[in-house]
Amino acid sequence: MDNRSDGSFGSDREQYTAVHWELSPAKQELRKLREEYDFSKQEKAAAIHQAVEAEITVEANKKRANELVKEIAGVHESIEEVKLEIVHAREEETKLYADKDAEKQTFRAKLEESTNKLRTLKKDIDPQST
Repeated sequence: MDNRSDGSFGSDREQYTAVHWELSPAKQELRKLREEYDFSKQEKAAAIHQAVEAEITVEANKKRANELVKEIAGVHESIEEVKLEIVHAREEETKLYADKDAEKQTFRAKLEESTNKLRTLKKDIDPQST
């Protein structure tokens, strides 16, 4: 039935065992390499995900920075408008004070003139009262 002798079978078995013991560390090394490869793939995927998130954050920050720049420009424009309004208000105030001073001078002059006319009339009516 089996053409092999007992010696041949034992030798094959020994060879199989020897090869098995030689392959076992290689299989372990291969398993270890696969695990490291899988881990590195996961790390790479995580790094890519992190990079995408960072890019999204950068774009959001750029957009917000542009909005802030526009807001700041608007505030500067408003400040300039307020400064111009303050200058205009001060000019109006100065003009108003000048007009009031001119009116005071006019009223004083009229009062002085009226006082002089009153004295003159009193002299005309009663020359001895002076």
